[in-house]
Amino acid sequence: MIIDCTALDYVSSAGLRVFLLAARASQRTGIAFALCALQPAVREVFELSGFSRIIAVHADRPTALARAQQGRACQERRKAVPSDAAHLPALTQFLQEFWSAADLPPAQALAFELALEEVFMNVVMHGSPAGTAPCVEVSLMRTDAGLTMTVEDDGPEFNPLSLPPPDVTASLGSARSAGMECSWCGK
Repeated sequence: MIIDCTALDYVSSAGLRVFLLAARASQRTGIAFALCALQPAVREVFELSGFSRIIAVHADRPTALARAQQGRACQERRKAVPSDAAHLPALTQFLQEFWSAADLPPAQALAFELALEEVFMNVVMHGSPAGTAPCVEVSLMRTDAGLTMTVEDDGPEFNPLSLPPPDVTASLGSARSAGMECSWCGK
């Protein structure tokens, strides 16, 4: 799927979210997703927000079509597990097997393993009410453009901006976990 953004002069955070959801939906179904012909102001928003590293962006439609043809030869694998720390070794093995089968540079594997561990353990520890274990799906996709790892869970959504403001006068020892970080994220 290629979206030609020639007529798009502005994109809000809601628009970025729509693009991200469309890209994820396309990825889940194995359909390539790209944007092309972004106006300078829109391109700047994509670059500053980091979305240009998540979603393929091309200068024009012919370039996007050519890259889509090249990217058809891709490798993709998925694995779903309950959000239980006992399943981390299975996900690490899944990543290592994919890495080896895709003939990726071994020196770069550790960064992906650490990212996977961090995100997965955050879901395990903070992603659902006590006594529940949402499903976590990890997808790995390698194309000519690079490797994409996506981690999704079906636990409840979390909005850090919904937390009460932190007590900035409290000592670090008595501050609640994620208080200051969430406050800084919203500023």
